[in-house]
Amino acid sequence: MAPFVVGGLHGWGGPRAGWLKTTLLWNPFFLLYQITDQMISPRRTPLAAIPQLVICCAVLLAASAYLMGMSVRLIRPVALRRAMGEPALLDRLRHRRFEETPAQKKSTRKLRSEIRRVVGPPMVWKEMTCTLSRRERFAMTIALAIEGLLIVIAYSFSTLMAFLDYEAAHIMYVWAFLGLAILFTITSSATVMSVERESRTWPVLLMTPLTDREILIGKFVGVLRRCGPIWLALLAYVAAFTWADCFHPIAIVHVVLISATFLLFLSATGFYLGTRFHRTGEAVTANLVLAGVLWAVPPVLGVLVDGIVRSHWSGGASVAFAMVPFGEALAMVATSLVGCATDLWWFGDRVDAFGMAVVMLVSMAGYALASLGFTWRAVRGFRRRLLD
Repeated sequence: MAPFVVGGLHGWGGPRAGWLKTTLLWNPFFLLYQITDQMISPRRTPLAAIPQLVICCAVLLAASAYLMGMSVRLIRPVALRRAMGEPALLDRLRHRRFEETPAQKKSTRKLRSEIRRVVGPPMVWKEMTCTLSRRERFAMTIALAIEGLLIVIAYSFSTLMAFLDYEAAHIMYVWAFLGLAILFTITSSATVMSVERESRTWPVLLMTPLTDREILIGKFVGVLRRCGPIWLALLAYVAAFTWADCFHPIAIVHVVLISATFLLFLSATGFYLGTRFHRTGEAVTANLVLAGVLWAVPPVLGVLVDGIVRSHWSGGASVAFAMVPFGEALAMVATSLVGCATDLWWFGDRVDAFGMAVVMLVSMAGYALASLGFTWRAVRGFRRRLLD
């Protein structure tokens, strides 16, 4: 991704073109892009890229051979150590972590003996009071730390801001926040459902007087608890720069529509796939694949249709602005950034920030219908195959 990010921010020519060309030696995707561009360009010869292709293949082959050789050398000693009972590095760290002092054991015993009363809806209370795993707390802490560090780095050092383009910097940061929020929503929504089936507590939960609606609302509250801070960080970023007169106030409406649309949709798909799969890893992977296919295939098809019919509708970009969260975020920055705001082409018509808000509302309505469908299928699967 590095060549495409740098090339998109600074252009493919100029003084940094030499650095971009060096990535041809180890990046086959960028090399294929260059070869394709040379084949369709009438002024370039496709044979000029053959030496670069040979060098790239040789570098990747040598790196693969080196990694395979190191793996062959290490696998036997590691297997012998594990067979003799020697713990691995992570096992030694976990052993220290799980050791408890007498005072800690006493406090743990006291906490286990206390009985807490249920306040409010039982399922919501359960999701709000349950202890998050160390992995979930660590991942959330890392994500929030990355977001804070990005803001501090970008807007505390004037040299970096001089190096980056103003609009490109905002796009990069909004995409970073949005990507983290989407990733956490995908994993959390699939985890809260599949972990019940994986731990065999799902039949016990269904034997309680709770209705399917109460269970679903409680699980959604659990998703909000896990990924809500990431979405709030995105909203806080846009609101802060709107207050600083960098964004038009309509940008807050844009980011609220984007957050609500994809938070509800990804939660619904996660609930459905969490009831379909018995393991957490399978449910999370399926949710990632579904989101990737849904947001990658339609824009590519739009670009192909544009090339076939030779229209000027910008079909690929138009579909991305209406369906893909990163496309909507790009449209938000492009149409609402003060001093750099421009109209966008959407299926042959020019739309401004208010027009993009209407497009996002239509997209939200479509995703809401899809979310209702996935939620309905998830609720229907609550009481099926309980003992599988």
